[in-house]
Amino acid sequence: MLDYLAKQYRVETKLRLAQCDIQLESNDAALSEIVFNLVKNAIEAASEAEAGFVEILTSCDDEAFVFSVRDNGCGITSEREANLFQPFATYKVDGNGLGLYAVNERVRELGGSVSFRRCEPCGTVFEVRLPMASKDDHSGC
Repeated sequence: MLDYLAKQYRVETKLRLAQCDIQLESNDAALSEIVFNLVKNAIEAASEAEAGFVEILTSCDDEAFVFSVRDNGCGITSEREANLFQPFATYKVDGNGLGLYAVNERVRELGGSVSFRRCEPCGTVFEVRLPMASKDDHSGC
C-alpha cells in the first residue's frame, strides 16, 4: 500500500535495513501502525519536493531496535513542534491529526521512545527506539 502511495506521489523510497537478530516484546499490529503512519507522513511530505525521497533505516544494539524514517519534505516548523504528538493536531487539508499521536502511543506502550529532528537544508527524521526483549535463559532447567 505504501509502495503504491510513493509511486502515486512520485517519491523514491530507499531501504537501509540492518542485518541483526531482533526480539521485541510487541505485536504485529502495533509495529505496523508505527511504520505505516511514519512512512505515510514522510511520503506525503516528500511529495512537495522536486525529487522527493523517503529513506527507511534500521539498526540495533544489545538494548534497542532503532527504526528511522527520513524525508526531504519542507520539514516541521518550530511553531508546529509543540503540538506534534497531540491528538487532532494536523496541518494537512485532509488530515485527521491522529497519525503521530498513534505512533507516540504505540511506542510508549512498547516501552520505547520516539523523537524527531530537522535535516538541513530541508526534511525531517523520525526515530523510534524500542527495547529488545529480555532473553530467557532456559539452559539450567
